[in-house]
Amino acid sequence: MKWSFFKTVLLLTALAAVLTVLSTFRGLQVQPDAGPPSASVDLQPDENEEEESAEAAPSSETWIILLAFQRSGTHYLTQELSRHPCMYVAGEILLAPGLKEDWWSPQKRRAGIKTFYNISLSAEEKTLELPEVSAQWASESSKALAEGKMIRGFNWKVSQGFLQDLPWIEEFIATHQVRLIWLQRRNMLRRYLSMQSNRRFFVAATTDKSEASRIKKEKIPIPVEKMLKDFKAREAEVKQLHHFFKTLESKGHHVLQVTYEDLSASMDTIRAWAVNGVTACRVSGDSVRGDDKDGYQKLHPGNVSDMVENWKEVTAALKRTK
Repeated sequence: MKWSFFKTVLLLTALAAVLTVLSTFRGLQVQPDAGPPSASVDLQPDENEEEESAEAAPSSETWIILLAFQRSGTHYLTQELSRHPCMYVAGEILLAPGLKEDWWSPQKRRAGIKTFYNISLSAEEKTLELPEVSAQWASESSKALAEGKMIRGFNWKVSQGFLQDLPWIEEFIATHQVRLIWLQRRNMLRRYLSMQSNRRFFVAATTDKSEASRIKKEKIPIPVEKMLKDFKAREAEVKQLHHFFKTLESKGHHVLQVTYEDLSASMDTIRAWAVNGVTACRVSGDSVRGDDKDGYQKLHPGNVSDMVENWKEVTAALKRTK
Protein backbone atom coordinates (compact mmCIF):
# COMPACT_ATOMS: atom_id res chain seq x y z
CA MET A 1 0.00 0.00 0.00
CA LYS A 2 2.83 2.33 0.96
CA TRP A 3 4.68 1.31 -2.18
CA SER A 4 1.63 1.98 -4.37
CA PHE A 5 1.19 5.50 -2.96
CA PHE A 6 4.90 6.27 -3.41
CA LYS A 7 4.78 5.03 -7.01
CA THR A 8 1.81 7.27 -7.80
CA VAL A 9 3.63 10.33 -6.44
CA LEU A 10 6.65 9.58 -8.61
CA LEU A 11 4.52 9.21 -11.74
CA LEU A 12 2.70 12.50 -11.12
CA THR A 13 6.00 14.31 -10.54
CA ALA A 14 7.46 12.95 -13.81
CA LEU A 15 4.32 13.91 -15.74
CA ALA A 16 4.49 17.46 -14.39
CA ALA A 17 8.13 17.74 -15.50
CA VAL A 18 7.26 16.56 -19.02
CA LEU A 19 4.43 19.10 -19.30
CA THR A 20 6.76 21.85 -18.18
CA VAL A 21 9.32 20.96 -20.87
CA LEU A 22 6.64 20.85 -23.57
CA SER A 23 5.29 24.22 -22.52
CA THR A 24 8.75 25.72 -22.64
CA PHE A 25 9.42 24.27 -26.10
CA ARG A 26 6.15 25.72 -27.41
CA GLY A 27 7.08 29.12 -26.07
CA LEU A 28 10.37 28.99 -27.95
CA GLN A 29 8.61 28.14 -31.19
CA VAL A 30 6.46 31.29 -31.26
CA GLN A 31 9.34 33.64 -30.62
CA PRO A 32 10.04 35.92 -33.70
CA ASP A 33 13.76 35.12 -33.65
CA ALA A 34 13.23 31.39 -33.81
CA GLY A 35 11.70 31.17 -37.29
CA PRO A 36 10.23 33.08 -40.27
CA PRO A 37 8.46 36.38 -39.47
CA SER A 38 4.76 36.06 -38.83
CA ALA A 39 2.22 37.55 -41.24
CA SER A 40 1.62 40.45 -38.89
CA VAL A 41 5.23 41.65 -39.13
CA ASP A 42 5.55 44.82 -41.32
CA LEU A 43 8.26 43.98 -43.86
CA GLN A 44 9.96 46.66 -45.97
CA PRO A 45 9.97 45.62 -49.68
CA ASP A 46 13.23 45.17 -51.50
CA GLU A 47 14.13 48.24 -53.56
CA ASN A 48 14.19 46.22 -56.81
CA GLU A 49 10.82 44.66 -56.05
CA GLU A 50 9.31 48.07 -55.34
CA GLU A 51 10.62 49.46 -58.66
CA GLU A 52 9.42 46.40 -60.58
CA SER A 53 5.96 46.77 -59.07
CA ALA A 54 5.88 50.42 -60.13
CA GLU A 55 6.92 49.37 -63.64
CA ALA A 56 3.89 47.14 -64.16
CA ALA A 57 1.37 48.58 -66.62
CA PRO A 58 -2.20 48.99 -65.35
CA SER A 59 -4.32 46.05 -66.49
CA SER A 60 -6.92 48.44 -67.91
CA GLU A 61 -4.41 49.88 -70.41
CA THR A 62 -2.91 48.53 -73.62
CA TRP A 63 0.31 49.93 -75.07
CA ILE A 64 1.38 49.90 -78.71
CA ILE A 65 4.66 50.51 -80.52
CA LEU A 66 4.44 51.45 -84.20
CA LEU A 67 7.79 50.48 -85.74
CA ALA A 68 8.95 51.41 -89.25
CA PHE A 69 11.75 52.72 -91.41
CA GLN A 70 11.72 56.39 -92.32
CA ARG A 71 9.24 57.28 -95.11
CA SER A 72 7.02 54.22 -94.68
CA GLY A 73 3.62 55.83 -94.10
CA THR A 74 3.59 56.18 -90.32
CA HIS A 75 2.03 59.66 -90.44
CA TYR A 76 -1.03 58.23 -92.17
CA LEU A 77 -1.27 55.13 -89.97
CA THR A 78 -0.82 57.19 -86.79
CA GLN A 79 -3.63 59.52 -87.86
CA GLU A 80 -5.98 56.68 -88.77
CA LEU A 81 -5.42 54.70 -85.57
CA SER A 82 -5.97 57.81 -83.46
CA ARG A 83 -9.37 58.33 -85.08
CA HIS A 84 -10.61 55.37 -83.03
CA PRO A 85 -12.23 56.58 -79.76
CA CYS A 86 -10.12 54.17 -77.65
CA MET A 87 -6.75 54.88 -79.27
CA TYR A 88 -4.04 57.50 -79.15
CA VAL A 89 -0.86 56.99 -81.19
CA ALA A 90 1.75 59.73 -80.91
CA GLY A 91 4.43 60.73 -83.38
CA GLU A 92 8.18 60.17 -83.00
CA ILE A 93 8.73 60.76 -79.30
CA LEU A 94 12.45 60.00 -79.74
CA LEU A 95 12.87 62.86 -82.17
CA ALA A 96 13.66 66.32 -80.83
CA PRO A 97 14.30 69.56 -82.74
CA GLY A 98 18.01 70.30 -83.04
CA LEU A 99 19.11 66.91 -81.72
CA LYS A 100 20.57 64.14 -83.87
CA GLU A 101 19.34 60.58 -83.46
CA ASP A 102 22.63 59.45 -81.90
CA TRP A 103 22.12 62.00 -79.07
CA TRP A 104 19.67 59.54 -77.53
CA SER A 105 21.70 57.10 -75.47
CA PRO A 106 19.97 53.83 -74.47
CA GLN A 107 19.36 55.29 -71.01
CA LYS A 108 17.76 58.44 -72.42
CA ARG A 109 15.59 56.44 -74.83
CA ARG A 110 14.33 54.26 -72.00
CA ALA A 111 13.63 57.28 -69.82
CA GLY A 112 11.82 59.02 -72.69
CA ILE A 113 9.62 55.98 -73.30
CA LYS A 114 8.87 55.50 -69.61
CA THR A 115 8.01 59.21 -69.31
CA PHE A 116 5.56 58.88 -72.21
CA TYR A 117 3.78 55.98 -70.51
CA ASN A 118 3.89 57.65 -67.07
CA ILE A 119 6.20 55.01 -65.59
CA SER A 120 8.21 56.06 -62.54
CA LEU A 121 11.87 56.74 -63.36
CA SER A 122 14.75 55.30 -61.37
CA ALA A 123 16.96 57.63 -59.33
CA GLU A 124 19.62 57.48 -62.06
CA GLU A 125 17.10 58.19 -64.84
CA LYS A 126 15.83 61.25 -63.01
CA THR A 127 19.28 62.82 -63.38
CA LEU A 128 19.15 62.57 -67.19
CA GLU A 129 18.37 65.74 -69.09
CA LEU A 130 15.58 64.94 -71.54
CA PRO A 131 14.45 67.42 -74.21
CA GLU A 132 11.40 69.56 -73.56
CA VAL A 133 9.46 67.64 -76.19
CA SER A 134 9.52 64.54 -73.94
CA ALA A 135 7.45 66.36 -71.32
CA GLN A 136 5.11 67.60 -74.04
CA TRP A 137 4.51 64.11 -75.38
CA ALA A 138 3.96 62.82 -71.83
CA SER A 139 1.40 65.57 -71.23
CA GLU A 140 -0.50 64.69 -74.42
CA SER A 141 -0.36 61.01 -73.51
CA SER A 142 -1.79 61.66 -70.03
CA LYS A 143 -4.50 63.84 -71.52
CA ALA A 144 -5.48 61.08 -73.96
CA LEU A 145 -5.68 58.58 -71.10
CA ALA A 146 -7.88 60.95 -69.11
CA GLU A 147 -10.18 61.18 -72.14
CA GLY A 148 -10.67 57.40 -72.09
CA LYS A 149 -8.12 56.39 -74.72
CA MET A 150 -6.95 53.22 -72.99
CA ILE A 151 -4.83 52.12 -75.96
CA ARG A 152 -1.77 54.36 -76.26
CA GLY A 153 1.33 54.13 -78.40
CA PHE A 154 3.99 55.99 -80.33
CA ASN A 155 5.93 55.96 -83.58
CA TRP A 156 9.44 54.45 -83.29
CA LYS A 157 11.78 54.51 -86.27
CA VAL A 158 14.30 51.68 -86.65
CA SER A 159 17.08 54.25 -87.00
CA GLN A 160 16.25 55.62 -83.55
CA GLY A 161 18.23 52.96 -81.70
CA PHE A 162 15.67 50.15 -81.87
CA LEU A 163 18.09 47.41 -82.96
CA GLN A 164 20.70 48.53 -80.44
CA ASP A 165 18.43 47.86 -77.45
CA LEU A 166 16.60 44.63 -78.30
CA PRO A 167 17.08 42.86 -74.92
CA TRP A 168 15.53 45.79 -73.03
CA ILE A 169 12.76 46.16 -75.61
CA GLU A 170 11.88 42.46 -75.35
CA GLU A 171 11.74 42.75 -71.55
CA PHE A 172 9.65 45.94 -71.80
CA ILE A 173 7.19 44.25 -74.19
CA ALA A 174 6.93 41.20 -71.92
CA THR A 175 6.47 43.23 -68.73
CA HIS A 176 3.72 45.43 -70.16
CA GLN A 177 2.28 43.08 -72.82
CA VAL A 178 3.00 45.74 -75.44
CA ARG A 179 1.61 45.18 -78.94
CA LEU A 180 4.00 45.79 -81.82
CA ILE A 181 3.01 46.92 -85.32
CA TRP A 182 5.69 46.60 -87.99
CA LEU A 183 4.97 48.82 -91.01
CA GLN A 184 7.10 48.36 -94.12
CA ARG A 185 7.04 49.38 -97.78
CA ARG A 186 7.34 46.59 -100.30
CA ASN A 187 8.68 49.05 -102.87
CA MET A 188 12.09 50.10 -101.52
CA LEU A 189 12.66 52.48 -104.43
CA ARG A 190 9.55 54.51 -103.60
CA ARG A 191 10.69 54.77 -99.98
CA TYR A 192 14.11 56.01 -101.08
CA LEU A 193 12.52 58.48 -103.50
CA SER A 194 10.42 59.82 -100.64
CA MET A 195 13.54 60.19 -98.49
CA GLN A 196 15.35 62.21 -101.17
CA SER A 197 12.29 64.40 -101.71
CA ASN A 198 12.03 65.06 -97.99
CA ARG A 199 15.68 66.12 -97.85
CA ARG A 200 15.10 68.48 -100.75
CA PHE A 201 11.81 70.09 -99.74
CA PHE A 202 11.82 69.45 -95.96
CA VAL A 203 8.23 68.25 -96.09
CA ALA A 204 7.77 64.94 -94.31
CA ALA A 205 3.99 65.01 -94.66
CA THR A 206 1.33 67.58 -95.41
CA THR A 207 -2.43 68.03 -95.40
CA ASP A 208 -2.07 71.04 -97.72
CA LYS A 209 -3.25 70.00 -101.19
CA SER A 210 -1.50 72.90 -102.94
CA GLU A 211 1.82 72.08 -101.27
CA ALA A 212 1.45 68.42 -102.18
CA SER A 213 0.66 69.38 -105.78
CA ARG A 214 3.83 71.47 -105.97
CA ILE A 215 6.02 68.60 -104.74
CA LYS A 216 4.40 66.12 -107.12
CA LYS A 217 5.52 68.18 -110.11
CA GLU A 218 9.20 68.08 -109.15
CA LYS A 219 11.52 65.35 -110.45
CA ILE A 220 13.98 64.05 -107.87
CA PRO A 221 17.60 63.07 -108.63
CA ILE A 222 18.61 59.75 -107.04
CA PRO A 223 22.25 59.19 -105.93
CA VAL A 224 22.60 55.67 -107.30
CA GLU A 225 25.50 54.33 -105.23
CA LYS A 226 24.01 55.66 -101.99
CA MET A 227 20.68 54.12 -102.95
CA LEU A 228 22.23 50.66 -103.42
CA LYS A 229 24.09 50.95 -100.13
CA ASP A 230 20.85 51.93 -98.38
CA PHE A 231 18.99 48.96 -99.89
CA LYS A 232 21.67 46.55 -98.68
CA ALA A 233 21.70 48.00 -95.16
CA ARG A 234 17.89 47.93 -94.86
CA GLU A 235 17.80 44.34 -96.12
CA ALA A 236 20.18 43.28 -93.34
CA GLU A 237 18.10 45.13 -90.73
CA VAL A 238 14.88 43.52 -91.97
CA LYS A 239 16.40 40.06 -91.46
CA GLN A 240 17.37 40.99 -87.90
CA LEU A 241 13.92 42.42 -87.23
CA HIS A 242 12.10 39.37 -88.58
CA HIS A 243 14.16 37.15 -86.28
CA PHE A 244 13.19 39.38 -83.36
CA PHE A 245 9.51 39.26 -84.33
CA LYS A 246 9.60 35.44 -84.45
CA THR A 247 11.12 35.41 -80.97
CA LEU A 248 8.33 37.65 -79.65
CA GLU A 249 5.61 35.56 -81.32
CA SER A 250 7.09 32.32 -79.96
CA LYS A 251 6.62 33.76 -76.47
CA GLY A 252 2.99 34.69 -77.10
CA HIS A 253 3.43 38.43 -77.71
CA HIS A 254 1.33 40.39 -80.20
CA VAL A 255 3.09 41.31 -83.46
CA LEU A 256 1.28 42.61 -86.55
CA GLN A 257 3.17 43.05 -89.83
CA VAL A 258 1.55 45.31 -92.42
CA THR A 259 2.69 46.96 -95.65
CA TYR A 260 2.26 50.55 -96.73
CA GLU A 261 0.74 49.46 -100.03
CA ASP A 262 -2.11 47.66 -98.19
CA LEU A 263 -2.81 50.25 -95.50
CA SER A 264 -6.05 51.70 -96.84
CA ALA A 265 -7.61 48.30 -97.45
CA SER A 266 -6.39 46.88 -94.13
CA MET A 267 -7.19 49.76 -91.77
CA ASP A 268 -10.28 48.18 -90.18
CA THR A 269 -8.35 44.94 -89.69
CA ILE A 270 -5.47 46.79 -88.02
CA ARG A 271 -7.82 48.64 -85.67
CA ALA A 272 -9.64 45.40 -84.84
CA TRP A 273 -6.31 43.74 -84.00
CA ALA A 274 -5.41 46.67 -81.73
CA VAL A 275 -8.67 46.58 -79.73
CA ASN A 276 -9.08 42.78 -79.67
CA GLY A 277 -9.20 41.55 -76.08
CA VAL A 278 -9.00 45.05 -74.61
CA THR A 279 -11.86 44.88 -72.10
CA ALA A 280 -11.55 48.58 -71.26
CA CYS A 281 -12.56 49.43 -74.84
CA ARG A 282 -16.19 48.64 -75.60
CA VAL A 283 -16.06 50.00 -79.15
CA SER A 284 -15.48 47.84 -82.21
CA GLY A 285 -12.40 48.24 -84.39
CA ASP A 286 -14.29 49.81 -87.28
CA SER A 287 -15.71 52.63 -85.16
CA VAL A 288 -13.89 55.86 -86.03
CA ARG A 289 -14.46 59.55 -85.58
CA GLY A 290 -14.41 62.02 -88.44
CA ASP A 291 -13.07 61.18 -91.88
CA ASP A 292 -9.79 61.41 -93.75
CA LYS A 293 -10.87 63.67 -96.64
CA ASP A 294 -8.64 66.44 -95.29
CA GLY A 295 -5.92 64.07 -94.07
CA TYR A 296 -2.35 63.58 -95.27
CA GLN A 297 -1.82 63.94 -99.01
CA LYS A 298 0.14 61.49 -101.12
CA LEU A 299 3.30 63.20 -102.31
CA HIS A 300 4.44 60.69 -104.93
CA PRO A 301 1.51 58.94 -106.60
CA GLY A 302 1.74 57.51 -110.11
CA ASN A 303 4.70 55.95 -111.89
CA VAL A 304 8.12 56.19 -110.25
CA SER A 305 9.71 56.74 -113.67
CA ASP A 306 7.83 60.06 -113.99
CA MET A 307 9.22 61.32 -110.67
CA VAL A 308 12.91 60.35 -110.93
CA GLU A 309 15.18 62.76 -112.77
CA ASN A 310 17.87 60.19 -113.67
CA TRP A 311 15.54 57.25 -114.29
CA LYS A 312 17.74 55.47 -116.86
CA GLU A 313 20.73 55.54 -114.52
CA VAL A 314 18.61 54.15 -111.68
CA THR A 315 17.17 51.29 -113.75
CA ALA A 316 20.65 50.37 -115.03
CA ALA A 317 21.94 50.21 -111.44
CA LEU A 318 18.99 48.12 -110.28
CA LYS A 319 19.58 45.59 -113.05
CA ARG A 320 23.00 44.91 -111.56
CA THR A 321 21.40 43.80 -108.31
CA LYS A 322 19.60 40.57 -107.60
